[in-house]
Amino acid sequence: MWAALTMGAEPTNGNERKKRQPYSEMRSREYLTEGEVGSLVDAAGKSAYPVRNKLLILLAYNHGLRASELLDLKWDAIAFEDESIFVKRTKGGIDSVQDLSKEELHLLKRLAGEVKGHRHLFISRQGLPMSTSTFRKLVSQLGKDAGIEFSIHPHMLRHSCGYRAVEADKNMRKLQIYLGHKSYQNTLRYSAVASVRGFWD
Repeated sequence: MWAALTMGAEPTNGNERKKRQPYSEMRSREYLTEGEVGSLVDAAGKSAYPVRNKLLILLAYNHGLRASELLDLKWDAIAFEDESIFVKRTKGGIDSVQDLSKEELHLLKRLAGEVKGHRHLFISRQGLPMSTSTFRKLVSQLGKDAGIEFSIHPHMLRHSCGYRAVEADKNMRKLQIYLGHKSYQNTLRYSAVASVRGFWD
């Protein structure tokens, strides 16, 4: 459907500058299809913490959240009566107020009952805010449980949001605000990959 979005290897910490295997050698694309995201949500619903884990996937995907933005979410960012969420962007990005889906609202209300007394939405088994490393391991495991045949990581959900918006022919300037990009050039990366599905229809 789309061409690959690849990233280069990064050196590890320490004196030895070992190179991590490039993403392009691990998989040919850096996004998930809607069907794969659906399978991921289904797998989350069968996990030990179904409400929390489904919300993690849905919010990251539907709102194009980075892992740090997702895990830093606090309950005062959720406006139940207004059915909206305040998204605080990192990296000097554009903050925004976004609509919540009916499914998200339903899960949020259930989660609120499970984590009473906590400021953060997403809590670990130890009762602490979930770490990015824990979230990364969770997404990787859910990908395996969902039968996705390549390794996945949380940032793929953000990329998937951007590509889905382009596929749906959404306004690119509005997408810039939706994803919180400080630079419009960062948004244009999603329009640089063309879909020609249905060409012979």
